[in-house]
Amino acid sequence: MILLSAPRLLLGTLLMTALFPNASIADPSITLDCQDASGNRPLSERDLKIDYPDWYLVRAINDRQDIWFEVSEDRRAHGVLGSGDEDSDFLIEVASALADYQFDTSEVRTLIRCDSQFSFTDDPELLEEMEQITTLIDDEAWQDALDRLSLQHEKHDEPAIHYYLGKALTGLDELALAIEAYSRGLALLPDNESLLYARAYRYWLKDDNDLAMLDVQNYLQRSRDWETLWLAHQLHYEAGNYARALSYITEALTVDPGSDYLFRERAYVYQIIGADDRAEREFRLAVAGDEENTNHLTALADHLYNREELSKAYDLYLSALVLDENDSDALFGLSQVHLERHQLDTAIAYLDRTLEQRPDDTAILNNLGWARLLNGETGTAIERFDQVLEIDLSHPHARNNLATAQFIESRFEEARQNFQQALQESLADDKAGGFEKTGLARIAIRENDWSTAIDHLIDVIGTEPEFYDSFHQHFFGSGNALTDVIEELFTSAPDDTISGEQRGIFRAYLLEISEDALSESLEPREGT
Repeated sequence: MILLSAPRLLLGTLLMTALFPNASIADPSITLDCQDASGNRPLSERDLKIDYPDWYLVRAINDRQDIWFEVSEDRRAHGVLGSGDEDSDFLIEVASALADYQFDTSEVRTLIRCDSQFSFTDDPELLEEMEQITTLIDDEAWQDALDRLSLQHEKHDEPAIHYYLGKALTGLDELALAIEAYSRGLALLPDNESLLYARAYRYWLKDDNDLAMLDVQNYLQRSRDWETLWLAHQLHYEAGNYARALSYITEALTVDPGSDYLFRERAYVYQIIGADDRAEREFRLAVAGDEENTNHLTALADHLYNREELSKAYDLYLSALVLDENDSDALFGLSQVHLERHQLDTAIAYLDRTLEQRPDDTAILNNLGWARLLNGETGTAIERFDQVLEIDLSHPHARNNLATAQFIESRFEEARQNFQQALQESLADDKAGGFEKTGLARIAIRENDWSTAIDHLIDVIGTEPEFYDSFHQHFFGSGNALTDVIEELFTSAPDDTISGEQRGIFRAYLLEISEDALSESLEPREGT
């Protein structure tokens, strides 16, 4: 239930600063006008100082740069004088610092180069048009922005136009066309980092991870900012290269050590490799970094839920819901806790609320069908499972759940077909298929097909004797349905249909299960 990608706020801010005049930075009153750029790398450490020895000059320095702003008596900053290779990150900090000193920067025009890989004509009409287009993009008026960018593209072959064409096309879910736009920009500026990252990110969104990795590796040879390191982490994570993913996300945290988002991302890696305690620590660091971030709260709650710490998870889901009463992850999490506690009406109520926001979410639909099934609403449950399969034919649980519901309604032929199809999918996925075989045995017993039932049950005993049957757990308090199905077979089948050897197999299994249960009951309990 997690969300996997970071907001692209930093990248957008840098590009707005680097590409277009009068772009807002941090505060609406702070503006810079950057004509072109140096392509310098972000500094790992900055010591920004603002010092104005007289009323007319403001000096901004760090360990590598020394910039003077010209300021008039009315405290209006009119320009920046520099060496021509200032870093754009540094300029953003300078602009923020100027605002802190209450300088009016509305007319600032940089005389330095803040991103030399992009260049714009001084044509005022084009500059004004691009400013309006970026406003449309900020307002997510994607089609209007695209129409106006297309007109400009007919007149000007500018890398920045291709960049914003990519943004507009992405907003319209045209990822392939967006990638083409970024590629055209890169044909003009092959080493441009902004275009490289933008194309890599779109490749990732399009699931072209190999191509995304090529762009990311190219980018990281030039610069190692946290966002690109995060994307490298994400690509390795999705490929199952967890050690590499952990390495990249850890490096990203050295670049941005206070990022609550990156702590959460590292927690997911620890979680998937089974380092649960370290994962919990990272989730808690994320929450501590931003206590009102519902994504952090629900991520920690999910982790605790998976560790069966239901009360702690429940409290965190509620905390997220207090911050946002419509948070779908918190609503879904609460439904899971109530479902686990067999509080079905409450679970259904939360699931219904969640479904209003995510009507095509198969996890919600499947859980809602499951809750309705446990609540005795078999017909409604079947409708929900059918909905899941209409959206995702290969859903890992919905077909088995549908077959179970059909079995309860004595629709044995339909149930058998769905169990058999689910069994084929399980075996193809190298799973033992214990649930499906037990379901088929149940049907065979009801139809007096004793030999088929015996074959399925002996197969399960031999391949998966302790499989977890959640349906049986909820209805009968047992996670192992085999014992009940074997006893039903013994009760229903004529004596001569079960051979002595088969009875021996069944009795040995039942004896083993009962001895295991007896030994567990005799285990010394804490405090006794």
